[in-house]
Amino acid sequence: MDEILIWTVVGFVAGALTGTATFPQIAKIIKTKKVNELSLAMLVMFFVGGILWIFYGLAIKSWPVIIVNAVFTIGNIVSDRNYRVNI
Repeated sequence: MDEILIWTVVGFVAGALTGTATFPQIAKIIKTKKVNELSLAMLVMFFVGGILWIFYGLAIKSWPVIIVNAVFTIGNIVSDRNYRVNI
């Protein structure tokens, strides 16, 4: 597979994961009627999506993509430790 195509696919997957990561949380809120627990699926999707964005930024040598997503991913890790995750 062409390297540019591979990184384009990584960019699309990263966008899809981070763009839809809140869907599991919304479904969990609707199902349980509680907002105090985080969906594990949402956290995983945000984390994997953020990591993929960082790799994508490295591949295309885009510092804004790398820095923003590194801060976003680290911020999510730090803030998610303060919430209860219910599997």
